[in-house]
Parts: sequence; C-alpha cells; structure tokens
Amino acid sequence: MSHQTVFFAGSTGIAQLATICIYVLTARLSSVAEYGGVVSSVALAMTIAGFIDFGSNSLWVREISAARKAATEFSGAALTKGIIAAAVAAMWAAVAALAGLSVGAAIAGTIVFAVVVSQSSAVPIRGALETHMLSVGVIVDRIIALVVYFALLASQVAPAVAMVVGLAAGPIAGALTNASITRPLERLRAWSVPANPWHGARYLGLASIAVSAQSMDTPLLTSIAGADASGIYGSVSRWTQPMGLLSSAFATTVGPFIAQAGTVRRAWLALRRAMWLPGLAIAICGLIAALAPVLVPLVLGARYADAVPVLQLVALAALLSVLAQPLFTTLQYLSKERVAARLLGCAVAIQLLLIALLGSSMGALGAALASVSSQLIIVVLSAFAVMKMKVEPDE
Repeated sequence: MSHQTVFFAGSTGIAQLATICIYVLTARLSSVAEYGGVVSSVALAMTIAGFIDFGSNSLWVREISAARKAATEFSGAALTKGIIAAAVAAMWAAVAALAGLSVGAAIAGTIVFAVVVSQSSAVPIRGALETHMLSVGVIVDRIIALVVYFALLASQVAPAVAMVVGLAAGPIAGALTNASITRPLERLRAWSVPANPWHGARYLGLASIAVSAQSMDTPLLTSIAGADASGIYGSVSRWTQPMGLLSSAFATTVGPFIAQAGTVRRAWLALRRAMWLPGLAIAICGLIAALAPVLVPLVLGARYADAVPVLQLVALAALLSVLAQPLFTTLQYLSKERVAARLLGCAVAIQLLLIALLGSSMGALGAALASVSSQLIIVVLSAFAVMKMKVEPDE
C-alpha cells in the first residue's frame, strides 16, 4: 500500500503543479475581474460534476474492493452518468449563449462531462487495489492540458478560453488512458444498458455533494463581493491544492484497503505505513504560509498584494484538511457514511454561511476565514466519530 500511495501521490502532486501553472499564468495574462469570472465558472463546473457523481464512484470502489461486485456490473450506471453530464454541458452552453456570457464561461460546461467520465474510468483500477496504475492517467491528463493550453495561447486565443479548453481536454485524455490500462475483463463496457448510478449511494452521495458544494465558495464570493474579490481569492486558493491532493491521493489509495480490513484497528495498522505522506503535506502547508509574503508578489505581481493573508489562511485550511482526511476516509470505507455525510454537510453549510456573512465586508479574506472554520469543524467531528465507533468483538 505504501508504494501505491507514493506513486499516485507523486503523480498527483506533479499534475497539480501543472494545474497551478495554468491558473497562475491565466491570472497574470488576464484582468482580475476576467480571471475571477472564469475561475467561478470552472468551480461551478466541478461542483456540478460532483453532484452528478453523488458518491457513486466511492460506493463502486468499496463494493469492488470488498469483492461484493465486479467492476463490469457498473457499466450501465457509468454510461448513465456520462449521458447526464453531456446533457448538462449542452444545456450550459445554450444558457450561456442566451445570456451573452463570455466564451470561456460558455464552454466551461465541457469540464463537467470531462471530469465525470475521467472519474468513472478510474473505478475498476481503484477497486482492484491498483491505484498506482492511475498515475499514468493522471500524468497524461495534465500533459495534454498543458499542451492544449499553450498551443491555444500561441494561437492568440484568450487565456481564459485556453484555460477552460485545456482543463476539459486533459481529463478526457486521462479517461482514455485509464481505459487502456484496465484489465479487459474489468473494463467498463461502453455499450451497456443504462442503469441507476446512485442506487445505494445515499449517504456517500450527500457527502459527495457537500464536498462539491465547497467549490461554490468562489461563485458565492463573486455574487456577494464582486469579481475582484473572487479574483484575489482564486489567485491563491489553488496554491495549496497539491498538498490537498496529496492527501486525497492518500485517501484514494488507502480507502479500498480500509474496506478490506473491515475494522478500525486493522485499518489503522495498515494506514501507519503510509502516514508519512499526510505529514509531508502538513509540513509543506506550513512552509507556504510562512513564505506567503515573498511568494505572492514574486509569482503574481504587486497588484495581488492583498492575497498574502488570504494565502496564509488558505494554507492553514489545507493543513487542517490533511489532518481530517485519514479520519474521514475511515468513516466512509467502514460503512459509517451516514455519520460522515452529516458532519461534512454541517461543516460546508457553516463555511458557505460565513462567506455570505463575511464576504461583503472582508472580501477574499472572509472566504479564507470561512474555509479555516469549516476544516476545523471537520477535523474535530471526524476525530470524535472515529473514537466513538464500536470496537468489533475480535479486537
């Protein structure tokens, strides 16, 4: 498990550096207001993709890794999600065109389809406890995103448009790569009878929606404080994402092993071998917070000087998120998804409420404070829930 975590986390970290490159360069080449608009569109697309998933991928991985179902049994359900995502992307473009939105905002719906397809393609590999194999798809994803982005910039395409197209092209390439490296007998069938993708995913789905709803922080801030505030917030909110995704990679890798272990004690015995990775992510978050006064003007320029305290708070929120990840994953993969969904929903609701209350007066700083508060709640409640779980008789 440890080497799988290293492989997948390493590739995820590298991939997110590529993502940060796209975001930072777009910020430098665009006005603050224009950048805030496209960041909000991308965040909304990611949120909708999470709504469509509704926890189904986590449920499928859990069932496959626990040997209760075969990966191919979810082919019809995966097809249904793809069809829904394509329909959403088409409706998004139509509504944006009628509303007279920018080209970047109008095509951002393609990210919904790309992300849904990419995440579904990873299910058979994750369920087979071969998460390290996903590293190939992750790297291909970001390479294609970068190539498309820079090719469009070289063709004089607007940076915001190039960003959206690149972020949509990457996941499609990653999905094709995942399909090609999946064992033929475990590969999701492209031609299947559509099926309900959310059967049995009720509480995992609620948790998934809560996670996706966190991406609404930028659009909500835009509506309350304007595009300039969301531009400041969006310019640094992605900087700690590599650490968050290192933590997510850890969770993605160890989740199936937790399900296979079956109990808290056996699960945590297995987790200990890979706990150094969250520790590394925590250290990097602390380093980013300390170096924020130097990094922000160096990378973004003087016009983003107000983003320094925002980055420091975002780094603190990321640190807390890393602390919560092993606890939250344990709850979900040991069939405590109802508890996980409730505590996460509570935390996200408080986060969005705080943005609504603080955004108008504090702008980007208020959104960052809301994020810290939300993650602190998740850490405390997750730790309490894990400690309260019943100990199995054999322990």
